[in-house]
Amino acid sequence: MTTGDAYRAIGPNQKNNTSLDFHGKADMELARMAQNMSFDASALEFEFTPTRDSIRFNFVFASEEYPEYVFRGVNDVFAFFLIDLEDGSKRNLALVPNTDLVVSIDNINDRRNKEFYVANQYWFSRDWKYWQQHKKAAAMSYLIEFDGFTTLLEAHAEVKPGRNYKLRIAISDIGDGVYDSAVFLEAGSFTDQDPKDKVENEYAQLFTEAEIKVDGDSTSLYLPIQFEFDSYTVEEASDSEIQKMANFLKLNPTKKLIVIGHTDDRGSAEYNKRLSAQRAIAVRSRLNEMGIEFDRIKARGDGSENPFSLGSTEEDRALNRRVEFRIY
Repeated sequence: MTTGDAYRAIGPNQKNNTSLDFHGKADMELARMAQNMSFDASALEFEFTPTRDSIRFNFVFASEEYPEYVFRGVNDVFAFFLIDLEDGSKRNLALVPNTDLVVSIDNINDRRNKEFYVANQYWFSRDWKYWQQHKKAAAMSYLIEFDGFTTLLEAHAEVKPGRNYKLRIAISDIGDGVYDSAVFLEAGSFTDQDPKDKVENEYAQLFTEAEIKVDGDSTSLYLPIQFEFDSYTVEEASDSEIQKMANFLKLNPTKKLIVIGHTDDRGSAEYNKRLSAQRAIAVRSRLNEMGIEFDRIKARGDGSENPFSLGSTEEDRALNRRVEFRIY
């Protein structure tokens, strides 16, 4: 959703004045929130009935007002209103994390709440070697025209199952109708599931509950892929487990993977670091042979730093000669 022409939001980022003043209507509620006049407001409304006790939605707010017009009276704003259709109460869920501040130009920028701000560099301002070393920034600069945007933010609220609600998603130019702003809504992120439940359901078709560990935004999978002492050869018995991971990546083409190798506690730290990296690389190679592109898989070795088992028996040491999969 944008205050201008959505086609102008498409990158790469090549200019600092993407703008279309189409003399659209004002939104008085957004004007009060931003404490200035509203122009070119856009809104989307729909009703829903949750089946669980909370809802959430992921979004990114972006603008061409960044960075030149921060604190200069053009405080473009975005809101995510949850309206209870039974008692009429209304809440704005689009807030700066851990605050009661609305998401706007003056509340998230390179000076205020800067941990949630990303400066989008011009695509042609860097040579290919720079972009090769900063691939995530390159992807954003190539895809989004706007000069700045927020990190991925979450709108979240507790609700009552079976109750009727309305969501009103709205964005507006503030102060003038030029220099567009937009909100990007993450596909499939509107849900009444807890993130942990959602992740576990996503993985349940291929992995058991014991194999899945969710820690914030990171998901790790613990599969029984082990190695003989002082070896990084992948045994045939482990192929079925590696194939499960390959199948998951084929079903989820946007997912990427870090393969982390481990060793037991015998050997020097330097040697174990090298051996664990070789184990990770060996598994990465097997995944590639199963049809997964190398650029979707990173490999690293943690040596004996993070043992799975703290015991000292041969069985404990065998458990520590392993790899771990981390999905992102």
